[in-house]
Amino acid sequence: MLRISILETINWPGADLTGKRKLTGDDRFGFDETIGTAWVMDGATDLGPFRIFETDESDAAWIAQALTDALMFSPPAPDEDITPYFSRVLKDVRDKAEQASRVEIDAAPKSVWPIASGMWMRFRDGKTEFAWLGDCVALILPPEAPLEILTKHDQSDLETRTSRELNAMAPEDRLEGLRKIRETQNTEPDHALFGLSPHAVDNLEIAVRDLPVGTTVFLMSDGLWRVVDPYQMMTADEMMTTVLDYGLVPLMRQMRAFENGDDQDASTRIKKTDDASGVLLRVIET
Repeated sequence: MLRISILETINWPGADLTGKRKLTGDDRFGFDETIGTAWVMDGATDLGPFRIFETDESDAAWIAQALTDALMFSPPAPDEDITPYFSRVLKDVRDKAEQASRVEIDAAPKSVWPIASGMWMRFRDGKTEFAWLGDCVALILPPEAPLEILTKHDQSDLETRTSRELNAMAPEDRLEGLRKIRETQNTEPDHALFGLSPHAVDNLEIAVRDLPVGTTVFLMSDGLWRVVDPYQMMTADEMMTTVLDYGLVPLMRQMRAFENGDDQDASTRIKKTDDASGVLLRVIET
């Protein structure tokens, strides 16, 4: 019988837009080896001018945690397909938000609605299903096949261009530009990510793979993927080799040391350091 086995996890907070170090960060990860699921969630940085929720470090942390709680405590039924499952998850999160919010959700500006990118996987009936939104990444390495990268491949180039444009602006104009982008993500169905909008489920990227015993899967938020893009510290293959040989913590320390140096292009990102989370797992036979 095939199943997944978690090898290692990490959640390493970065800094906010002002450079202040976060406590828990806006990323979350989770897994359930019994069900065969694993995921990472990357809450998008709060942009203000006010908070909707008050119980977590940020609204971004709230939405990432709410999504993780829903995925953990309301797992998919064995015969439940991905789209109806995530419709249920998003409804659960919206219901929870309406109970927890300090203001009426629909009365709040869409620019302050929290959103998240995410990468989710499930091992079911010998097949591995992946579902994602935004810029999280999955690296898939079968024992005798090339490495495969699952992500929204055009997202990194778009974000680099956007970051360069925003960083050329005055701080107040930059923040307003970010808020306009967030409003678009929460008002236009085609741009919806995980969050309070019901339209996100229609944008899910879904892939199914037949992964043999010994396949390694590395799920990560874009804060960890920075090692490859935009930093180009190593290739995706080299990243996987580094993690398997040395582990996630040494990889993170190497990236944070790079970020503290002077040889990176600061114009390619809004924040000097970002939250980074990852789940490393393997398909095994029992």
